[in-house]
Amino acid sequence: MTVINAIAYPKFRPIPRLHRRVVLTEKIHGSNGLIEVTLVDDFNDPHGIGVVVIHNGEHYVVRAGSRNRWLNPDDDNFGFARFVWENAQDLVKLGAGRHYGEWFGKGINSGYGLDEKRFALFNVAKWYDPRDTEINEKFLQTFPKAQPAPASVTVVPVISVIDGKHLNYAVDDALNTLESEGSFIAPGFMDPEGVVVFHDAAGAYFKATLKNDEQPKSKAAAK
Repeated sequence: MTVINAIAYPKFRPIPRLHRRVVLTEKIHGSNGLIEVTLVDDFNDPHGIGVVVIHNGEHYVVRAGSRNRWLNPDDDNFGFARFVWENAQDLVKLGAGRHYGEWFGKGINSGYGLDEKRFALFNVAKWYDPRDTEINEKFLQTFPKAQPAPASVTVVPVISVIDGKHLNYAVDDALNTLESEGSFIAPGFMDPEGVVVFHDAAGAYFKATLKNDEQPKSKAAAK
């Protein structure tokens, strides 16, 4: 009995309830990006892969990453690291932590008819773009902790916030809206990719695309 109790038992994760809040945002066809902000002791990045800036009297290193590797301006991904380094003094306002989003625009996948590249943060519960005319009192009541994002970035557009009971209907409705009205992140662009579904209770992301949704990403990208 003593031996059995000495072994750490692998707990089974509690199963979240399906019928909880779900947030639908526009899925952007760009390249996944990460901005990491870390507090450091002095004006040096101990790993040599970021840029150090001073914010509120403290030193922070700001780093750029893609989906699976760290970046720098000499080993970049569509210019994302250069963007992060050049805007580090603004991006440090995101605060210490890891901030994920989509790097999109000219020369990246769909391009969205843009003449420049932009970075859209994923976490709509934490950030909103104050330039977005769709942001209203209802949005701020839905996401009471959301703060204005730094000026050099934007935030993925929220399409709807619904109860999980109505998930399938909401996804179909969002896809139909995108197909008929075009992209929200780049108004006038009529070939949006789809939607991202975030399930609050599960803390998990899911996606549904307008094209090739039934196929794995690798096969859909090959078409």
